[in-house]
This record gives sequence, C-alpha cells and structure tokens, in this order.
Amino acid sequence: MRCKILGSLQLTDDKSDLTPTAPKPRQVLALLVVRHNDAVRLPELVAELWGEDPPPSALPTVQTYIYKLRKVLREDAGGVSRGMLVTRPYGYLLAIDEEKVDFRRFDRLAEAGQAAFERRDYDLAARQLNEALQLWRGPALVDVLAGDLLAPHVTRLEEARLAALELRVRADLELGRHQALVSELKALTTAHPLHEAFHGQLMLALHRCSRRSEALDSYQRLRRTLLDELGVEPSAAVRELHRALLDGSVAAVGGDVVTGGAPVVAADAGGRRSAAGEIAVPAAPAQLPPVPSHFSGRAPLVASLTASLLAPSRRTAVRLVSVTGMPGVGKTAVALRAAHEVAHRFPDGQLFVDLRGSTTAPLSAHDATAELLRSCGVGDDAMPESTDERGALFRTLSARRRMLLVLDDAVSAAQIDPLLPGSGSCAVVVTTRAHPRPGAERLTTPPFAVSEGIELLRSLLGRDRVAREEAAARRIVLSCGGLPLAVRAAGDRLADRPDESLTFLADRLTDGGTRLDELLLGEEDLPARYDGTYGQLREWERSAFRLLSLMRHTAFGATEVAGLLGCDPARARLLLDQLVEHHLLWVEWQAGAGDLRYGFHRLSWAYARQRLESTLRSGSELAAPLRVPRRHLPRLVLSRAS
Repeated sequence: MRCKILGSLQLTDDKSDLTPTAPKPRQVLALLVVRHNDAVRLPELVAELWGEDPPPSALPTVQTYIYKLRKVLREDAGGVSRGMLVTRPYGYLLAIDEEKVDFRRFDRLAEAGQAAFERRDYDLAARQLNEALQLWRGPALVDVLAGDLLAPHVTRLEEARLAALELRVRADLELGRHQALVSELKALTTAHPLHEAFHGQLMLALHRCSRRSEALDSYQRLRRTLLDELGVEPSAAVRELHRALLDGSVAAVGGDVVTGGAPVVAADAGGRRSAAGEIAVPAAPAQLPPVPSHFSGRAPLVASLTASLLAPSRRTAVRLVSVTGMPGVGKTAVALRAAHEVAHRFPDGQLFVDLRGSTTAPLSAHDATAELLRSCGVGDDAMPESTDERGALFRTLSARRRMLLVLDDAVSAAQIDPLLPGSGSCAVVVTTRAHPRPGAERLTTPPFAVSEGIELLRSLLGRDRVAREEAAARRIVLSCGGLPLAVRAAGDRLADRPDESLTFLADRLTDGGTRLDELLLGEEDLPARYDGTYGQLREWERSAFRLLSLMRHTAFGATEVAGLLGCDPARARLLLDQLVEHHLLWVEWQAGAGDLRYGFHRLSWAYARQRLESTLRSGSELAAPLRVPRRHLPRLVLSRAS
C-alpha cells in the first residue's frame, strides 16, 4: 500500500487505485496519512471535518467513515491480512512504513540534499534535491478540502517545496549552470512574484550570462511589484546586489559566488560582504530570559523537554512542544531551563515572546509576529501590514536556520500559528495553562513532590534553619500544594523575617480561607496568576467553579455536581472537563467509582472559595442560569456575606 499527497491524494496497492471518492472520507484519509504512525483523536477528526459547528451526528458519521476506510486499508503480510488502521484510545492510527508515504521520502531526500550542500558537495546536493522535487505532481492535497488541522500541514509542505527548489538553484549556480537556469528562474519569478530569493538568483544568473541590462530590469520589476502589493522596498540584500550590478563590483563568476547564506558581491572597503537571495539577518538573537533564581528539582521533566527539542527533525514539521500546567506550577521556569540547556544547538538564534495569555490583554498574533520580525532585523518601514504576510516573512527568515523559539503564556491556536517557523530545523516551546494547539507534543508540569519543595526552602532559607523545623517545612509545602510559586513566596517571606519561625507560618497557612493572602509575592502573587485563568472562563463556568468550592473535602463526580448546580449530568461533565483543561480541577481516579472523580488542588480550592465569598458579599447572583439553594451554603460563608 502506498500513500501520496504531493499533488492529488492517492491510495494505491500493486493492482489498483483505492482512494475514496467522497470528499469527507478523503479528508479523513488525508489527515491519517499526514499523521501516520501517530494517533489522531476523534475530536480532531470532528474539528477537521466540521470546524467549530459539528452536527449532532458527527461522531457516528466519523466512525462510519473509519469503518469504510478500514475495509480498504488492509495489507497482506506473509499470507495473513492485517489491518493498517489501528484503533487507539479516543482515536485511530494509520500504521505504514514511512518509505511508502511520498512526503516522507521527500523529507529524507531534501535533508540529504541540505547536508550535501553544507559539505559543499554541490553536484550530489543538486541530484538529491532534484529527486525530491520530482515527487511532486502538483500542489499538496490539491483535490482535498483542507480544514483547520490539514491546512497547516499543506502550508508547511509548500514552504518546504519552495525551500528545496531554492536550494537546488543555489547548487546549480555553484556548478556554473547559469545558462540553463535563466528560463527556469524567469518562470519561477512569474509564479512567485513576491519571492525575493528567486529574483536575486535570476539577477545573478543573468549577470553571469553577460545580460546585465536584463538583470537590472528584473530588479526594477521586483521593486515595482513590492511597492504596488506591499508598499515596501526590496530587502537590503537584494538592494545591495542591485548596487553591485550597477557599479561592477559583483565578484567574478564561479568560486565563491553563490546566493543565500554565502557571499555574492565582492568585499567592500571595510571587508564586509552582503548576501543575496535571502533577507539579511543580524547577529543571532539571544533573547532567553535567565532561569529563575533558586530553580530546583524538575530533572526528569527538563530531560524530557530537551530530548523532544533535540529529536531528529522532519523538514516539513517544526518540532513543537506544549508545556502545560496549573497557575504557579513553574511552566516558564521549566521551559527556560531546558531552552538554555539546548541553546548551543540552535546557533542561528533563540527568540522569546511573552504572549500574556493569562492577562486581560493577551498579545495579538499581529503584534507578536512584529516582535519576531524586529528580532530578525526587519525595520518598521519594511514591516508587512497583515498578520498572514508577517507570518510568511518570518517563515522565510527562519527557513533552513536552526532557531529556538519560546512562546510563553499562550492562550489559543490562533495566537500561536502565525508565529511558527515552517522548517524542521527550528524548534518551538509553548507554555500554556490550557492546550491550545492540537498536534503538539504535550508535557504536563506537576506540582512539586514534598522533597522538592523542601529543597527549594533550603535554597532560600539555608539548610540549618529548615533542619531545625523540618516538620513545619513539610507542612508549608503541603499547604502550598507543592506549587513552586507558592513555596517560593513562603520562603521569601521567611527570608525577609529571619526571626519568624517556620511553625508560625505553617499554622497560618492551615486556614484555607486566608491561605492565598499569606502567599502574596509582589506583582507575581499567586492570586493574580489565578485571575488570568479565571478570566478565560465563560460566566456560567466561573459561577459553577465558585460553587464547586462547597465540595472541598471529597472527590466528586458529574452526578453530584449536577445535583449541586441544578443541571443535567451531561452538562456537568462538560463543565468539569473544561475546568480540568484549564488546570483548575484534576481527575482523581478511584477504583470501582463507576465514573470519573474530580478534585481541587488545595490552592485552587482556596481561590474558588475566596471568589464565592466575594460574590456573596457583593450581593451578586450566585450562578445564572444555574441556581443553588441558599440552604446548601455553609454557615461560615453566610455569616461573611451578611
């Protein structure tokens, strides 16, 4: 069985074409192929087919499509028929040899061509890149309607195709094949009128053919197009090549004359050289903030994250890891620790963007892409107007470069997608309280173990002071629920008060109603972290979250919550799952419970209780449209509300 997506979708065996003809089964098959050997969850299939408005029959319809595909996707192995479409928990996996998927073969050949080019074996590079490009039969998945999940894969494949084509032209220029390249480059500049690299390569090829006037005309056409379409001048690199053509300072044919990252013009009086074919990037940016002081523990998590960032790449898929967890659990600290450990493997730059997803004013993708482009040397006068154009320019700048990008505090896929490089040579870490982007590798940051929390207190207070009150230190960590931010707040408070005993603070933290007030830490206080997550909930979810604090001391299921809130169990279950996704609740597995059980983290409960009491004191509605009888409220809450 072979799968092809570099052109029309094709599923073939040795005898016939088995590709489905109906549009939606083709869409399902395409997503399974691009994610082959990796499980695709049912919700992802539904989102791909119907977006945010699936019909009531979405799940059974998808299962019908899977049933029909399963009958087709069978392969004989030693006379025994085995299924290639494998059922996994909550989804399906297409099990197939990567050599039988055309875009994986393209990846391998393109990577080999890149490696040969970097070794200056230009003949081998040209041959391998040519072989890779011959696998394309047209635009990727040209006959499949691409939804929200397929579309990014299609975009990245097309970006990789252009990158491979540009690199093959560079190799041919190194080999002195400029005569044969002129007609091809003229066609490419017509098909891609805004692609400056192809225009620069055409200018150079025409110059080498002693057709300088045509090379200058090519520059003027590019300039007019950019001014008319985008209102910007050509990049500094292409302008420098134009100047060199005018004054005759282009280096002699052959040898060191290439496009892209190597020189194409002779050195100026100061010994500097310019490069054509790509936008000039300044010295590699190194924007990673320092790892927070007193960072401790987390060794297994940091090791997993560094391994993911350094895993072998696929040229068409950026390495993307999502670090999730509840407020204050230390997601950013873990991401920065891992990023610093692998920074030397990304010599072309390490970029950091605070997306402010937990605040009331998250950074828009439009402004975030502008930050990235400025870091790469793009001035405001050359900044594209639209978000899509900014994202495309960043993908151009990061193509074939080894760059590491840390996107901190993200809130949605729409905020992240325009910021992603298009090349497998780059890696991206996203920290987020939810999980905004399907398809990313996910690492969940748990609270500290008690031993890790005590070690953090030792680093803040000294080993002797903690050793004198080891039991109280343990109580402090437990009252903080193992949250690093809370433990650090407690440690900083004690460090500022050398005469205060650990036992005194441990006793004060025992009162759940005031626990959060004892853990304020300047602008980084824990309640402010919870405020951001709380603000992302819808109004009825916030109301329900407040009321769930009445069930503090036991794990609870959808049935109990439905009884408390006056809603049906299905709606209660959706609410609970949403709160788990935002890390405001967690799932507590209990043998024989018959249903999922949910529970609060200590500080999440304290925050929910504070919000409930504040609502009662203000006289606001407890939960609309949900209603809770006043008799269900504890006496303490009622007395504070009166």
